Amino acid sequence: MRNIHLYILTACCFGLFCQSASAQFLGPYLLPPVPVLNSLVIDDIDNNHTPDLLIGRADSVAALGWYSNNGIGQFGSLNVLSADGDQYDQVITGDLDQDNDPDLILIQGGLINWRANNGSGSFGDTILVGAATLLYQAIDLTGDEYPEIIATDGASPYFLRNDGFGSFVQQVYLDFIANNFTPFFNDIDQDGDPDLFRLDGASGGIFWYKNFGNGVFGAKTFIGSASSSTLISLVDMDADGDSDVLAARPGQIRWFANEGGGVFNSNPQVIDSNLPFYIPIAEAADFDLDGDKDVFVALLSDPVLNEPERGHFRYYENLGGGLFAIPDSFGLAAGIQRLLLNDIDYDGDTDVGFRTDSIVGWWENLLNPAMISGACFWDKNENKAWDAGEPYAYGLQLNLHPTGWVTYTDSEGEFRFFVAPGNYLLSYETNGCW
Repeated sequence: MRNIHLYILTACCFGLFCQSASAQFLGPYLLPPVPVLNSLVIDDIDNNHTPDLLIGRADSVAALGWYSNNGIGQFGSLNVLSADGDQYDQVITGDLDQDNDPDLILIQGGLINWRANNGSGSFGDTILVGAATLLYQAIDLTGDEYPEIIATDGASPYFLRNDGFGSFVQQVYLDFIANNFTPFFNDIDQDGDPDLFRLDGASGGIFWYKNFGNGVFGAKTFIGSASSSTLISLVDMDADGDSDVLAARPGQIRWFANEGGGVFNSNPQVIDSNLPFYIPIAEAADFDLDGDKDVFVALLSDPVLNEPERGHFRYYENLGGGLFAIPDSFGLAAGIQRLLLNDIDYDGDTDVGFRTDSIVGWWENLLNPAMISGACFWDKNENKAWDAGEPYAYGLQLNLHPTGWVTYTDSEGEFRFFVAPGNYLLSYETNGCW
């Protein structure tokens, strides 16, 4: 008598997309405290397609290091990248040599250095490229696919032109921008190169400057009035394919619509104008995977009132057409300095990382819960793959350890367990009639 083998095809699935569902957040998950934390970056340091956490601190103890992500949002021990006594003022990442992994860009003692990523989270020698007091970002301004370093030396913002061979050959000042206003870059007019925009606190306006190519910028163009705004970002809020301006100021979050080609509606659409706390920190992403950008906010308490316990997080679902649902409020946001969005647990939805001056943590988006799923079938030709005509094994009892959970396959041999991230053993219950 010939035996016919039963096979179970399984997958750890992270793709249960429910377009009508609203994102919900679980957490926060906290890493061990990092005293004197001055930098946090979420990036794939070891090039294994999961986002790791890179930290920098202002003292000399483990001043620079990264935590490896095991793929489900759990982080290992700190991988130290600095020698004893090293102190770093700031660290960011960027693929400066275009080899598809993030390199380190550092300020140490007023000098900019960079270290090439060797591909697995180890880094090459330190290379000096210039002087600076603050790093902004690394982005290709000149159209040659090699990112420039955007920084300031305390007098004026500038960019260091990347020659593509590990050297930065020219320092180009953006002296049309006052030094105390942060430059942001995004392709506002959709011509293929990143334009510059900034908030002018003195005039209370938001302006943008067209990039004509090769890092040459035109005159400023008025976007709208943003009096008292302190935090802005460019994001497509109305899902029309161009970048709008999200602006936050004390008690209010609003956005300015890009009507196309960099022409903005100067009358902002208000997301919330009745925020009872101090300056909100806002970031936008499609948290519920319905095609438009939702808003996640850390509402900070007024430091003058010294009421840190009042700060909390809010999530605003975008309903389309500039309308937002009544927000969900949760957690405490005391001392939050920055929000960083990424799929931290690699399940297909956007999670939210955050930092204070000593705490690193993240909120898990539960839209796509982790699950183990698959199908069972009779492998007649014993090739360990399903072929047309091979029958499904329906009504089969499956056991998941160590949970103790039991399920049965449906008429097409399929099964599904919703689980917390972790390691599991799946088995089937044998039948004496086989």
